Amino acid sequence: MAYLNRELIRASDSPSIDAFGRWRTSVPFTVFDSKLVSDKGALFYDEEVNGTATSSHNTGDASVSMDVSANADYVVRQTFQRFNYQPGKSQEIILTGVLGAPVTDTVSRIGYFNSASTGDFSTSYDGIYIESNGTELCWCIGKSGVINSAAQSSWSIDTMDGSGPSGITLDFDKTQIFFIDFEWLGVGRVRCGFVVDGLIYYAHEFLHANNTTGVYMSSPNHSVRYEIRSTGGTKTMKQICSSVLSEGGVDPSGVTRGISMTSAQTVGTTFEGLIGFRLKSTNLCSSVSIANFTSVITSANDDVAIAVLRNPTYANTPTWNSAGTSSAVEFAIGGGANTVSDNGDSLGFYFASSAANIINNDPSVVINPGVAIDGTRDEFWLAARSTSGSADVAAAINISEQTCG
Repeated sequence: MAYLNRELIRASDSPSIDAFGRWRTSVPFTVFDSKLVSDKGALFYDEEVNGTATSSHNTGDASVSMDVSANADYVVRQTFQRFNYQPGKSQEIILTGVLGAPVTDTVSRIGYFNSASTGDFSTSYDGIYIESNGTELCWCIGKSGVINSAAQSSWSIDTMDGSGPSGITLDFDKTQIFFIDFEWLGVGRVRCGFVVDGLIYYAHEFLHANNTTGVYMSSPNHSVRYEIRSTGGTKTMKQICSSVLSEGGVDPSGVTRGISMTSAQTVGTTFEGLIGFRLKSTNLCSSVSIANFTSVITSANDDVAIAVLRNPTYANTPTWNSAGTSSAVEFAIGGGANTVSDNGDSLGFYFASSAANIINNDPSVVINPGVAIDGTRDEFWLAARSTSGSADVAAAINISEQTCG
């Protein structure tokens, strides 16, 4: 049998392959998606508005308009969650909106990135984004505030101004579909482009392997972010829709941490916090989730409601403890009389009794702990209440940690 040259079946470099050169199929795994049909998506997006800037939901247009008109105006909209990247998988980011053509004394950005959590949130950019500043359009990669920027005139694949191979001229005052895929592994390739009439057109690629001596961004785990700023100019941008996908599926990895109460807590007919957890301030890019929990009721013949609450208001001032030296999580135990006065976001309800305890329950919580733009961390609490009178409840919770990278 004649030798088959492997190069004959090698995929050419095109949108038909993912960031690792594998044939791209129609089965990507959704890590996150959002659409703004009825409101601004406050459950998923944090927002900072300064000066005379405004942010408003457009009913019927499924979008949020972000407007600036004076020096120091800004609007920043960013997901609380930072989305986990798995080494060896192609990460795909699709974002829609109106970025706006360059306007003097303004800058607008759309992408997968974060910044410092202090001041006006405009330093220490880390991640991938497209920028429309006062003079030009750029695809950018930030690494802890050091920006690698490629202006439209130097985009390596297609300048999208009519002179490139596609012949397409993009109008950035109109809606666009922005497309990013990347292999991180610290040193991989990043491709940036647009979807036009159902087809992907790459505009620029950033090549890092064999070109650099370090990683190209400090973390591959970032938020979806839209922002606009003014130093005196007037401009409007729109946020519409977004999706983060892992090409080739997700195979959860990392470590599971177990947190347990050391003694039963007496609860009344109002929810009381039993166990809380949040990200450590040093591990904001980590991704964690509830794996399962076990609840044991020690009061005889009493029914108990169990809830998973995000950012509740509670009575105690808890002591936060590290879940381990290598853990991204810290936890607190309610300690008794930790009455919840506001549930915050109720993410799950369950019932148990002394005859039917909850064992290894999978809460299937869609939202996981994240961080606000200003660095405020989400707190998740497992809470309980008696359906009549009081009950003694002991609980344990298991948390799955996917590392930052």
